Parts: sequence; C-alpha cells; structure tokens
Amino acid sequence: IHRLIHELCELGDDPYGWNTRLLEFITARIPDVRVAMACVIRSKNLDPASLEVPLSVTLSDNDVWDRYFNLGDVRDQPNTPWMMARLGTDFAVLRCDMVDDESWYASPFYSRVCVPGGWDDMMASQIGLASMDTIHGISFGRKQGLRFTRDELELVQAIHAELAYLWRKPEVVEIDSLPRR
Repeated sequence: IHRLIHELCELGDDPYGWNTRLLEFITARIPDVRVAMACVIRSKNLDPASLEVPLSVTLSDNDVWDRYFNLGDVRDQPNTPWMMARLGTDFAVLRCDMVDDESWYASPFYSRVCVPGGWDDMMASQIGLASMDTIHGISFGRKQGLRFTRDELELVQAIHAELAYLWRKPEVVEIDSLPRR
C-alpha cells in the first residue's frame, strides 16, 4: 500500500492519472471487478437528484455505468438512502450492509444498470473532506453472481485511509492533487 501511495503522490498534479492508477492497483488485486469508479463530489448543498461531480474516472469494459452516472441522478439506487445519511463521513461498506438482497434485486436500478453492465454486488468507500467541501469516493461492481469479501473491503479501506491522511495535512488545499513525497 505504501508503494502505491508513493506512486500516486508522484502523479500528484494529475488527478485523472492518479485516480486511474488507484483503480488499476485495486482491481489487479480483486478479481472479477466489472466496473470501478473514483470520483470527487462537491458536498455543499448535496442533492441526489443532481450531483456536482467535478472529477470522475471509470474503469469498465462497457459504458453502462458512465451513461447512468453522468445523468447525475442517483435517487433510484437502493443504496442511496444509506449513503446519503452518511455523506461527508468516512466509511467503507459492502452492498449487503446497505441494502438487503430482496430490495437490491427488485430495484429498477439493478435491472436497468447492473444487469446490462454485467455486474451484481458492489462495495464503496468514501472520505469526507469538510475543509474542501468535497467527498472522494471509490466504488466497485463485481461480476454477476459473485460477492465482495470483508478482506477485499479492508484493502480498499486501508488505501483510502492513507489518502485521507494526506488530504487532511494542513498544506493540502485541493483534492485534485496529492503532495509530492
């Protein structure tokens, strides 16, 4: 993890570059990920019907997630109420801890986005940075029929915690960059 953080800091002035590398690192260690996303969301006056997302990086073999997310309306995701209740806080969570299977699989979101995208289970991690009025989030969707494990979630959480430590240093003023090592 520390080698990755060093590498990301070397790409510090290129937010697309270091967010892409972050996702590549994680997906190389967690098999069968169909979609991976890193994003920055402005947390001031946050509305799930119209998210302000100044930065978004997606790794996927299709564009289903991008087309959905670029609309900026996440109200139909069954996990949105859980996440909205915790926005601005730090968390890492498996889908099963946000919404039960029955609600997930019966949702229009699942049939409209997950099924055509070829993914099923998800996990997410969020870092709230109140001093910057931003949230950095990373999320992953796994191939149909497979579940993420607590160990995989802990890996994502550990990496995100290291980034949070850097962003919360007094000299950091923007989430778009990481301090050089």
